[in-house]
Amino acid sequence: AHGHLVTTDLGASVCMLAALYFLIKFVESRTWLHAASAGILLGCAQLAKFTSLILYLVLVVVYIPHLVRSTRKAHEVLRLSACIIISILVIV
Repeated sequence: AHGHLVTTDLGASVCMLAALYFLIKFVESRTWLHAASAGILLGCAQLAKFTSLILYLVLVVVYIPHLVRSTRKAHEVLRLSACIIISILVIV
């Protein structure tokens, strides 16, 4: 009935897709730049639509295997925390 309307779902989908892309880049490379990029886009996705809270769960679940295999666990936890904190700062 309303298929011809473009609502906020399109913006939310774009934000969530961009956030997922940079989350994958962050998990693969684990650099500070990708952590900040993923955090910013994660916050933008959260601002676009509340249902993007699931991305936080995706981030943690995907990052855990890398964290377990890492020899520098403190640095990995710090990067993950920075990503989440940056996303919360974008929201605030």
